[in-house]
Amino acid sequence: MRNLSSIIVYVVLLSMTISCNVKNNAISKKVVYPLQTENFSFIATEREQDGFNYNIEEIKQNGNSWNNPPNFRERKVFVSPKSAPLDSGYKITVTTDELMVTLPAFYGLKDTKTSPSGTIQDMTWDYRLIHFTSSDFTVDKTINKKGNTALTIIAKDSNNPITIKMEVFKDGKTNVVFEPGDQKSTSYFGYVRNKNVIAKK
Repeated sequence: MRNLSSIIVYVVLLSMTISCNVKNNAISKKVVYPLQTENFSFIATEREQDGFNYNIEEIKQNGNSWNNPPNFRERKVFVSPKSAPLDSGYKITVTTDELMVTLPAFYGLKDTKTSPSGTIQDMTWDYRLIHFTSSDFTVDKTINKKGNTALTIIAKDSNNPITIKMEVFKDGKTNVVFEPGDQKSTSYFGYVRNKNVIAKK
């Protein structure tokens, strides 16, 4: 009877172990699916703001809470959102032979328009295009503690190596940190596309 109990316990433990292994393997395959090959593209849909880029929003309000004519209040407020949407066409493409990057970069305040009273009415920001192709680069891929695919891409063509860090989530959403060797880093949000398979946005 003891032997029978021992056998039953052993079989149950073995079944649980096999089940866990199968589940972990399934998760791993799901995580790395968008990046199974060495050819993929990151499509940028948003760019993280850096705290200095503001959108101007007009606010109107009825009442006497502001020092404006009664029953009509209007003012312009500078709002700094956490991210800004991007037009299509910004991406990072990785193949076995090339790394191709086309991304927008923010370099600071370019021009400020003020009213005769000195109030700021509009701001113009200096955006430039990061556009280059590298044939001397490395790609390091790991699975982080969250179960997401973590990529570190280093382009070594220039004197100041460029580092691109990607985190690809299980649903295909991707965060990217672009670190130029001599300039401030910039973050982007988007998704990974691979072999005509587009991950969910």
